[in-house]
Amino acid sequence: MASPVKQAKIQVKDDETIFGYIHHVSDCKVSSVKRIKLFNAVLQTNREDFKNMAVFAPEMHTAFMQAEKNRSPVKVKNFTKRISAQGEGFEVYCGKETQVSVVERLPFCFKEPPEKAVLSINEVKAMAPKQQVRAVVGRVIHVSDVTETVECRGSCMETQACYIEDSGGNIKLQLWDKLIGRVVVGQTYKWSNLSTRMFGGKLYVTTTRHSEIELMDPLPGLKKEIDFHNDEGEVKIIEGKITSVEVVVSRRCCRCQAWQEEFEAKAKFHRCVRCKRLQVLQMYESTVSASLTLSGKSEEELMVPNTVVKRYDLYMYVIVIIIV
Repeated sequence: MASPVKQAKIQVKDDETIFGYIHHVSDCKVSSVKRIKLFNAVLQTNREDFKNMAVFAPEMHTAFMQAEKNRSPVKVKNFTKRISAQGEGFEVYCGKETQVSVVERLPFCFKEPPEKAVLSINEVKAMAPKQQVRAVVGRVIHVSDVTETVECRGSCMETQACYIEDSGGNIKLQLWDKLIGRVVVGQTYKWSNLSTRMFGGKLYVTTTRHSEIELMDPLPGLKKEIDFHNDEGEVKIIEGKITSVEVVVSRRCCRCQAWQEEFEAKAKFHRCVRCKRLQVLQMYESTVSASLTLSGKSEEELMVPNTVVKRYDLYMYVIVIIIV
């Protein structure tokens, strides 16, 4: 049986304060050796100086993500210096006593770390599974006609497959939740904060809860016509009249992304089950799924995912729904 996850014990030895900008915040993970919860980041301490960070306080992850997204200058107190694994300079280790706060300004500007930020698709395909992909740029060459609803951590989530390409090749990209419906075949996008996965011996990338998408100019070296085919099996068309509808609404905290087990919709505030913040209801994102019963030549039951419910109005009239 695997040993339980331990709380990190970091001895704070440095009373000095360090200032900078936060970059490249990773997902929270558990170290394979000591079973300690942590996440990594990069701290820009000058215009050309960058320090690797290890943060052994997962409750600080949301604050780090927000500081990176807003490019906020920060002040870090009560941290430990460790000799850099690269043999030059030091790394910053943070524990539960570490204090991170936003400051008004710094004498240098926000700048991306010098390592290559955007990877080619071939570079991504050479990576191992469960690795973070900072960014990749590709043209969408296929989007699945259907979405799937899967159960994840006690809640139903929606996913959709698409394929992207650059001048070196193509790769499958699995879309989740709020990114579904935001891409168009033929358009070029920059995808940030992806993760690699392996299925059936093939590597693909998937969006995460921190993923972002940005419309880009067309890539050079690509043919105007898209030459790609992906067999997704038979698509079944059902026509009928809706005779019953059952709707399930799930809500998720916009700060820590935790699904809420109990939620009083008539209340003005709700305390998150994970981050324990008392927030107004607008801070919780709603996901809706519906179970429909259609009467036609025969009675059929259909599961309608979140994007379909929000994209179309469901009335009691004859409709056509495409399903697998």
